[in-house]
Amino acid sequence: MILIAALLLIQYLLCGIPDSQKAAERWSNGGERFAQISVFIEKGEGLTESDIRTIRSRVDSALTQASMSPASPDVRAWIDAYHAESRQTFSSERASAAADVLGVGGDFFHFHSFELHDGYYFSDSDTLYDRIVIDEIGAWQLFGSFDVTGMTVKIGQRPFVIAGVIKAETDFASQAAIGENAAPRVYMSYTALAELDETIEICCYEAVVPDPVSGFGKKLITDSISIGEDQRIVTENSQRYHVLPLLRLCGSFGQRSMMKTAVRLPYWENAARMIEEYAALVQLLWMLLCLIPLVGLIVLIVYLWKNRTFHIRDIPDIYDQIRTERYHRRQEKKLEKAKINTEVNQDEKVEK
Repeated sequence: MILIAALLLIQYLLCGIPDSQKAAERWSNGGERFAQISVFIEKGEGLTESDIRTIRSRVDSALTQASMSPASPDVRAWIDAYHAESRQTFSSERASAAADVLGVGGDFFHFHSFELHDGYYFSDSDTLYDRIVIDEIGAWQLFGSFDVTGMTVKIGQRPFVIAGVIKAETDFASQAAIGENAAPRVYMSYTALAELDETIEICCYEAVVPDPVSGFGKKLITDSISIGEDQRIVTENSQRYHVLPLLRLCGSFGQRSMMKTAVRLPYWENAARMIEEYAALVQLLWMLLCLIPLVGLIVLIVYLWKNRTFHIRDIPDIYDQIRTERYHRRQEKKLEKAKINTEVNQDEKVEK
């Protein structure tokens, strides 16, 4: 039982690590049920901003038909985010470095709420598209410091202002997914990156949508994206660490490592999958350990049954015994009542 409790605690701690899987929890804030859906798309089949607008229109229409649209136009029923990747050189007056640049759109920093050393996140509603967020690797390589908010770097020939610096993620899964010799990461507006690199395509689309019935949100997003099943991977992040999905992962053990599509997963998804596999293994271990007290309980029940003093054939005798005891109790009560009446009569005669 101690081992089972320890493994349950380990599983709970593992499933609490990936912050990138908690967007639905943050959006619902303890209210109605939402699902976080991620769609990873094969290179060459990526989306455009026009496709994003089409997806949003389809989701809005589907929610309206399901009577799930918000009562006020100022309230959003759901949110989404997307990004494209490119390798670019960014430089300061001090140094330059090659970086993995992510052009992001929608509520990207709600889905990926990285901890900041300093500064702030830019917004999708910005009009100048001239602000960026960099990680601490890039800040150190270019400036030798993390306190670089407000400084200017160039990507290509275009200047950008650093809005914030992201701290390195310290959990073991993210560190393993990023690797020791990772290039700096830069986050900028998708529109700005598209101007620098016309070949980019949106390779990841994420959404938090209402999920009144399990599977509704996933089907809603899947039906809204016109990409074949062989060219995409769809994940329901908000359910992946529950008991049944982890059991299904154990059932498909070995097949998970086979990639049948040319999809390049972002590091946070690789980290989430690593934790998912560890959690599935821990869950399998404590379930196997549960067999020990279960078998012991069965043995105890069989033993008590075989050595019982009560048998089914004794039921008629027990019934007769109960009836006899009730009859005797009634007779005793009658005698006691008659005795009391007699004593009362005698007392009345004496008084007279």
